[in-house]
Formats: sequence, C-alpha cells, structure tokens
Amino acid sequence: MIDLKSMGLDPKSRKARLRRIALVVVALWKAEAQAHGLKSTLAVYKRGVQIRTLTDSYVIVTLKGIVPNMIEQGTPAHDMRKYLLKTRRAGASPIRRNKQGKPYRYIMFGRSVADIKSYGGKGAYSDAKALIPTTQSASGKLLYGSKFSNQSQHFYSKLGVKSVSGALDGMVRMVATYSKKADGTSVVQGAYKTWRTVSYKRPEAWQHPGLEPANIADKVRSQIPSLIESTGL
Repeated sequence: MIDLKSMGLDPKSRKARLRRIALVVVALWKAEAQAHGLKSTLAVYKRGVQIRTLTDSYVIVTLKGIVPNMIEQGTPAHDMRKYLLKTRRAGASPIRRNKQGKPYRYIMFGRSVADIKSYGGKGAYSDAKALIPTTQSASGKLLYGSKFSNQSQHFYSKLGVKSVSGALDGMVRMVATYSKKADGTSVVQGAYKTWRTVSYKRPEAWQHPGLEPANIADKVRSQIPSLIESTGL
C-alpha cells in the first residue's frame, strides 16, 4: 500500500498546500500594489485582493470590486456617481435620499499635515492638533469631538472643478487606541478626516479624468512559478 497522506498528497494536505500558496499570492499582490505607487486608492485596491475559491485541486485569487478593477484595467473618463451612489460596502457611509428621492452620500477624505498647512494657512495645523478627538464606539458609530471651523481655501479637482466648501470645512481629528506594545503601553493613532457630499446637484462635479491600466496582476502572475519554487510550496 502506498500512503498518499504521508506524502502530503491526500485531499486535506493538498488543500492546505493550496491555501498556503494562495496566502503568499495575496501578500505578493498587495506588495506589488504598494510598489506600483497607488496612493489614495491603495487601501481599496488591497481590500479587493481576495481568495475566491479554494479546493483540494485548485485555488482562485481574484480582484473584487468596481474601483479596484478600474485601477487594474484602466478606465476612460467617467462620472463617479454611477458607482458612488450605488455601491454598498460594509462599513461605508449609507446612501440617503433627499425630499425629491434623489440619492446622496457623505464620502470621507483624509487630510495630511501638508494639506492642512496648504489649505488652512498659518496656524491651521496648531488649531487642528487642538481639536477635541473624534472616536469610534464598539458598534462603529462615530463619537464626534470638535470640528475645524477656521476658513480654508477651496480645492480643485484634476479637471479644474472648484469645491463648494473649503477643503478643511468640518474636519475632525480621529483618534483610535490599538493593542498594547510589549511593554504594556497602548498605541494611539490619529488622523484628520473631512467629508464631501456626493449628489447629482452639480453636473460638473465628481467627474473622473480616466486611468491608464495598472496591470499589477500581470506582474504577480509572472512571478508565481518562481515564487512557489523559491519558497518550497
């Protein structure tokens, strides 16, 4: 009798091996996305890299989601509201309706220290640091502190469309406490966030200039055989 299990060739062992390969491919794909230079879209792209199917004979790692695939495959100029006002994702802001039944939603944007200094001018960053923190409850609900109330410059889209409000209007300082370090101290991280309203009120707003295809998946695909060989998988 030949014991396939002892050789790691039984169905359970084969599935475990394919899972290890899939995890390595996922990690490689996310690393390539990081190296590609994605910025504001990096997090949403990386969330889209997922193990779709895993059996004892094959595994499929895929890129899920409208935005990640637009980045990967490229897209012509388009109206972003076609998906921003339709897509529902766990943890995302809800799509609401006005009195006329038209959809709208609030989209969160991060603001860097450089953004705050650029749009807010002298003293803006000091005022931002002094904001009472906004935190998040266990259920995910935001517990607002104070909001940035100073005047700030408007920003312009890549197509030259001016924002309705200042770039820092309503900005909050979000603070979260994470698991403790080895010495027992907690890790506190902060970020500055603001919101914009997506709606159909302004035809010129929320227009995307288009993207060239990133083709990150092709880079990953070409490395898989050597990756499996070099890692002994």
